[in-house]
Amino acid sequence: MKKERRARTALEAQAEERRRIAEEAVAEAEALAAERDQVLEEIAGLRGLEDQAGLLQEAEAELADLDGRLKEAQSGRARAEARAGSLRRTWSACPRPAKRSRPLSRW
Repeated sequence: MKKERRARTALEAQAEERRRIAEEAVAEAEALAAERDQVLEEIAGLRGLEDQAGLLQEAEAELADLDGRLKEAQSGRARAEARAGSLRRTWSACPRPAKRSRPLSRW
């Protein structure tokens, strides 16, 4: 009987130790799962940042292109204004025809 009690007590202690180990393993697995979920969220956030960085680079390229086109347009406008001023000066230096008393005939 004593032997059986000792064996039973030993088995109960062993079972209790295995239960404690199993509970610790479950707790550790849950902690690792939570950590994994957090890392996955961070990765998703980084991917979102990568997408935003790509869009930002595209927008910067578009802005650079628009800036170049604006400078070209401003340069063209300055040339046109300079040419118009030159034509105005040339035109103002040209003699004006005398006023006619009657309109010119068509033929």
